[in-house]
Amino acid sequence: MVTAIQTWANTQVRPYETKKRVNQGEHAGSPLPRVVQWFKTMTTNAYIDGVKHHHWQPFHKRLWQRNYYEHIVRNEDDLNRIQHYINDNPLRWQQVQLHPEQG
Repeated sequence: MVTAIQTWANTQVRPYETKKRVNQGEHAGSPLPRVVQWFKTMTTNAYIDGVKHHHWQPFHKRLWQRNYYEHIVRNEDDLNRIQHYINDNPLRWQQVQLHPEQG
């Protein structure tokens, strides 16, 4: 099962592209919470479009969790580690649900 986060993450190639997209929709120098709010709104709208027009899996209530963990991606190794976490974490959820004693 592909999560919304995986779907979005797999469409993003490099952090500088995300920064460029953020700068296109939000003023440079805006407070981080405002940038994150804008980002969540834009990606949720794009995902809703994918559900309606591309048969993506619908989400229940919210696409994003309420809070966020901020981290600056500083190099390629950091980016790879984060991408692996995004891709592998749903599998871990399934393992914990099937075998909670091994979680």
